[in-house]
Amino acid sequence: MQDLIASFTSPISSAEDADKVLKEASKALWFVAGLQTLILLVLAFLAEGDSARHINGLTDALILAVVAYFLPRRRSRALAIGGLLLASAELATTVLNRMGAAFPGGRNVWLGLALVAVSVSGVRAAFAYHRYVPSRAQPGNIALVVVLTSVYAVITLVAAFVLAVVLGLSDDQSGFAAVVAVVIVLTAGYAGFLPFVKHRPFAIPVPTTPNESGSRTG
Repeated sequence: MQDLIASFTSPISSAEDADKVLKEASKALWFVAGLQTLILLVLAFLAEGDSARHINGLTDALILAVVAYFLPRRRSRALAIGGLLLASAELATTVLNRMGAAFPGGRNVWLGLALVAVSVSGVRAAFAYHRYVPSRAQPGNIALVVVLTSVYAVITLVAAFVLAVVLGLSDDQSGFAAVVAVVIVLTAGYAGFLPFVKHRPFAIPVPTTPNESGSRTG
């Protein structure tokens, strides 16, 4: 916890520092995702006839866990920004719930603020890492992974709804199952686990000349 708090204010002067901050942010995101899951499951268990609203809130926790997994591995600026947007949306939802709304999610504003702070730290570290380790995007690989993973996701979505009809699931149950299945498939595609998307890096390091290296460290 002390390392995490220090990562908010300590300067990032190297790629190693950025990696350390990304790992600390990832640990915090894992903790928040697990805590959200536990709270929502307890609320769903205690709810009388309204458990679906809490169960559907697990989607945010699942996406948060995906961000926590990939952030220190991909060091992706887009992923870090996406995590910050999700955290901001959750904080806004929490504030609205405190004002009387009934959206899926919690009512703990402090937890929402902590999640935003952690996400900001992740964005800061992701951009710092690429400042010290220049990389070149691979548009061909990105396009191929996005297209193929989207196709897999659409197929999964259709299959999930068909299976839900066969099993006689309710609309809330089938919707939640479909979202979870699609998130899992998108995660697997982004991780390179699906057929035809393996070994497709989104970016490759750009070699620096001695003069460039000296200017970055001098």
